[in-house]
Amino acid sequence: MECFALFKTAEFLKKKAACLLTVVDANYTKKALTSKEREQDLEEMIEIALESVVSIDKIADELDEIEEEILRRTKEMEDSFKPKKYKRIVNKGRSRTIRQIANRRNCRRKRRKNCN
Repeated sequence: MECFALFKTAEFLKKKAACLLTVVDANYTKKALTSKEREQDLEEMIEIALESVVSIDKIADELDEIEEEILRRTKEMEDSFKPKKYKRIVNKGRSRTIRQIANRRNCRRKRRKNCN
């Protein structure tokens, strides 16, 4: 129940959450740990869990940096492939770009059909 509350609260706050569960007594084997064994075993488990969280946090930071670099490079590539804008020229009452006028001249020189 506590884990559910933890995860729901984290979801509501748009945060990340983790939960570590332990089993200290097994009802099906009727074996129970002494308080000394429980203290020693749980201490090791907590140390391992904390080390894991720290290493995962470092990896997450590295992944964030990589993601930012990818986004930056993607934006640079998109900017370099933007189409060029041509100045519009009004010629005999008809608006055309410089490229359209140049293409029309090339068509006339080569006497191509289906040129605009």
